[in-house]
Formats: sequence, C-alpha cells, structure tokens
Amino acid sequence: MPPDSGPAPEPFFLDHDGIDLFAIYHPPHPGRAPRGNVLFIPPFAEEMNRTRRMAALQARALADAGAGFLMLDLYGTGDSEGQFGHARWRGWRDDIACAVDWLETRNRGPVALLGARAGALLAAETARVMPERIAQLVLWQPVTAGKSALTQFLRVRVAAAMTAGGDAETTKSLRERLYGGEAIEVAGYEISPELARAMDTAVLAEPAPPAHLRIDWLEVASEPGDPVTPGARRVIDAWGAEGCDVSAETVLEHPGNHDRAGPDRKDHENRRTPGGDGVTRETPIRFACGDEFLIGMVHGADAPAKTGVLIVVGGPQYRVGSHRQFLLLARELAAAGIPAMRFDCRGMGDSDGEFPGFENIDDDISAAIDAFVAGHPGLERIVLWGLCDAASASLFYAHKDPRIAGLVMLNPWVRTESGEARAQIKHYYSQRLFDPGLWRKIFRGEFDFAASLQSFKGILARASKAAPTAQNRADTADSLPDRMAAGLAAFAHPVMTIISGNDLTAREFEDAAGASPLWRRLLADDRVARRDLKSADHTFSRAEWRDQVANWTVAWVRGL
Repeated sequence: MPPDSGPAPEPFFLDHDGIDLFAIYHPPHPGRAPRGNVLFIPPFAEEMNRTRRMAALQARALADAGAGFLMLDLYGTGDSEGQFGHARWRGWRDDIACAVDWLETRNRGPVALLGARAGALLAAETARVMPERIAQLVLWQPVTAGKSALTQFLRVRVAAAMTAGGDAETTKSLRERLYGGEAIEVAGYEISPELARAMDTAVLAEPAPPAHLRIDWLEVASEPGDPVTPGARRVIDAWGAEGCDVSAETVLEHPGNHDRAGPDRKDHENRRTPGGDGVTRETPIRFACGDEFLIGMVHGADAPAKTGVLIVVGGPQYRVGSHRQFLLLARELAAAGIPAMRFDCRGMGDSDGEFPGFENIDDDISAAIDAFVAGHPGLERIVLWGLCDAASASLFYAHKDPRIAGLVMLNPWVRTESGEARAQIKHYYSQRLFDPGLWRKIFRGEFDFAASLQSFKGILARASKAAPTAQNRADTADSLPDRMAAGLAAFAHPVMTIISGNDLTAREFEDAAGASPLWRRLLADDRVARRDLKSADHTFSRAEWRDQVANWTVAWVRGL
C-alpha cells in the first residue's frame, strides 16, 4: 500500500436489528480537508461481481480526497447474512438507512448516495424518503426502470434454457409464474414474487428527487463526447422541469473493467456471523501481502479442526463468487465442521494493488494461509479449492507449501490459442450441426453463410497453428497445460477434479489432458478422484449443481 494512501480499509459487520450486514469502510485521509461521506449502493446479483473492483478503486480515490466511503452489502447479497430469495425491496431500503446512521455517527458531515445500475433506483428512493439526511445523489450507469432490469435478469434464465435444450420459456411466462406466487431461480439466485413486483414498479423518474439535492449522472460512452442515452435524457429533463439541478456526464469505458419485513426475514436459523447461534462464525479480516492489504472472510467451525479449506478466487470475480457460490460453499464447509477462508488477491475485489495474473499469485496464497492459520492455530493441513484459473493457480502453488494436504480443481483453465480453437471445432461446431434451431434459420433464409464461413476459417487457422503433433511438441514444452502437469506431478497428496459437462473450458481441459501421456498417467493415479456433473455449466450456476459441488467437497475433505 503506498505510504501516503491514508488508513487501510476496515471490513466489519454492521448490525441491523439483529441482522449482520457486511460493510467495508474507507476512512478519509487525515491529511485532507474533510469532504463528508459517501455510501455505495451496489447493483444486485451478478452485476456485483462486475462492479466490485471499480467501486473499490473509487472508494480509495474518494477516501484519499478526504471523504469517508462505506461499501455496503444489502441483505442476502455479497457477504451479508441471509438468502437472496428472502430479500425484499423495502428491507434493502431500510438497510441503507441503517448504513446512513452508522456513517453519520462515525464521520460527521453530509452524506452522498452513490447508486450503481439498479442500486440507483434504491438510492433515489432513499433520498426521497429521508431528504433531510441526504445531500447528494450520484447515479452511476443507472437503470431508469426496475421493470427493464428484471426483464434483463429473467432473460438469463431464458437463454440458459435454450442453450441446454430445455423447455421453452419467455420473460412473460416467468413473470406470470412470479405473479402467481412462485419463486424463480435465475443463474443460481432465487427471486421472490415480492421482490419481482417491487422491481416492476420501481421507476427512477417519478417522483423527482428533492430539489435541494446535488445530482450527478454518470454514463459510460464508447466515443469521446457521446451524449447520455435518450432514456437518461428523458429522466434528466423531467427532473429539471421539477426544479432539480442535474449534472450529466459521459465517461469512456476503461478496457480493463470488466421488502424484508416480519415473517419474510426467516433466515435467522441460518445465521452465520460472529456471535451467532453457534452454527458458524464469520470474521472479516485484513492481512498483509508484501506492502499491500488483502481482504478476506474466515468461516470458523464450532469445534477445533485440523483441516481447513482455502478458496482461491479466479477472475473476473471477487471472494463472494458468481451467484454467491464461494460464500455458500464456505458456509456449508463451516457448518460441517471444516473451517474455510475466502479472499481477494491483489488487484481483485476489495484488496489493494495490481493483479499480477493467475500464474503469479503464490505470495497471495501464502499470505492468506498465514492469516488463516493465525486465526485457527489448530490447523495442520490446508486444502486449496479453485475454479477455472484459480484451479490452475492452486496447482502451481500446492507442491511448494508443506501445509497443503489436498487440492480441489473445478474446470481447470488450460487455455492456449490453438487449444481453444480445436475445442470450439470439436465440441461446438460439431454439435451445432444437430441443432434444430440452426436448420430452422437456414430454411427461413436467416443464416449468414458468409460471416459464418469467415469465422470458421479463422478458427481453423488458429487450430492448426500449433496442433500437438510429434514435430512441434518440443516447442510447446512450456505451454500452460504442460506446466500444470509438472505442478501436479510434483504434488504428492490427494486431488479431486470436478468437471462440468456443459462447459468449453472443461472440454479444453479434457482434450489437453487426453493428448498428453503425462496428464493421462497423472489423472489415472489412485490419489486423483474425479467427479462429473454432466448438465452443469462453468460456474455450476443452479442451486442443485452448487449444492452437489458442496456435498462432494465436504465428503472428500472429511475423507483426507
């Protein structure tokens, strides 16, 4: 961490009526003039993964300028207590009010709400109901209508069903089920009828925010000087007619970015936080990796344990994972008596620094293990658990640390340019020929033969560029698959691979391993166990797949 960057961020749990909400506070730089407070209201579901790093960078910049910055995970999201399916729109708004209370107590001064995407709807609504306590509204790529955000969310399920060849669904049919009282699972998140109805009626434009507010509207543009979108302009003009002063600005996209009420709050039996009812203990931690601070979460078990699981996170995610997969896995492990830890590597999520690439995070993993063991002195053995490039990173590290007693790899990343192209030809194009949808397009004259042929020719060129023949095998000895095989050969302890059936990355791994005598010998060893989920996608995005992965992991770790 740079010497003049001010105090380190403080991760903690904010108590809201007995519910623990995860928050991370960036104190204002003591050498700067005080500039009040900022409360970040994130979007929900997978957009949290895509915005987390940029929000963390924004937090550091504003704290360095003298503002106190609080990042809040709403109930049932991120690291906070609860399940997404039990979340309610009104409850989220109450969470925000609780965070405003905390900010005003911690750092006196005006409070600005920074709402990203659908979080902008909540920010504007909060400013309307407590106008005397909010001084500024900052809307970052705001969603102007909750209905469109819900439709976009439901489309994820529709697309997944089409890809899997399942029953035809539409956003209309899914809405009808929600309005009929049925909860719907989308990409690993269960959305309740109550939350769906609230989103469908949430509109940014009406009513207008209090006229005294300073309002800043920020949108991402593809070209310098591009205006805000027409939808944004309509809202801004409507607010202007009501006396609001709105400053609208577009910024260029950086290429590296990538009502909870009464009985509905029924997740107390699953409380997983410090001082809870004894199920598990969750402790947010900050620890050093060289000159940088990393942020993590430790899930302690009831009884002392000798074996713990360190969940290594790959990009572009942070420690919670897609559809909260890593958080839910850690909770399952801890509930089974196995301590677990999740963390953000340098340059990812809430941690400091620049990401060095998945092949260069040995120091991050080592520092995380040190912090994990320091909090659980009885730990003698660590299992590394990683998905995709995190599995590859774990494989590079495992044989170097005597504390590592096992390795769980899910859909390991072995991608090379030629390997990706060959996998596309073998597993995508061959299956595409039997897709009824393709032939319907052809018969209707909707298929673009020229563009498809051009794309296929490019893939063929990449596939033949470095095919694994006897003549060029010596030239690829330092390829990613070969270096990973060397790491597995050097690791003498048990390994479990979990492979998805509906994932190109998994197919690339199988193809690379099948083409290598060393890989075939290593995977045939008795110490290597394999589990297959034939219908699962890359991140095991359905609850049934996610639960199966957790069950396999718990059983395997217990058997070490």
